[in-house]
Amino acid sequence: MMRAARNAEERNQAREETASTAATEGTRIVPFELFKRVLGIELKRSPRYGFPLSILLASLDRALVNGDRDLLASAARSAIRDIDIPVAFGESDVLVVMPHTDLDGARLVAERIRKRVRASGAGRGGGGTTASIGLVAAGGGQRLTFATLLAQATRAQRQAARAGGDRIVAGG
Repeated sequence: MMRAARNAEERNQAREETASTAATEGTRIVPFELFKRVLGIELKRSPRYGFPLSILLASLDRALVNGDRDLLASAARSAIRDIDIPVAFGESDVLVVMPHTDLDGARLVAERIRKRVRASGAGRGGGGTTASIGLVAAGGGQRLTFATLLAQATRAQRQAARAGGDRIVAGG
């Protein structure tokens, strides 16, 4: 009981820090160190309480001159819920962890991101800017590691890009 209360308190504190840090920086993307703390909590909670957890990895298919990550981050941030955790990943990718989200729910979010990238890219002079998105979801009760989920999401994202881009591929 005390451990559950401590985990809930840590999660809430990390989310509050996330919100204040993102608001002050104006990026609306979670700093990686804070992301790791929140992710660790979610990776423990999912199997313990039996809720699904999804990870989405998105990258642009055609690089813009400036603002790759800004365009992608903006599209991702506007498509996710408050409890989802977006982070800049690699040079221009965005990774989103979605607690309490199964594969169907993750597909809906990915589709919103894909459509927003296309619309935003055209509006900014990006012409045919598109995104390739890889998804992976773990059902409740499964033991989870970030490395495994990330590897699966990366493979799915690369498969989407190799298939011509502007698509979503589920891994697993």
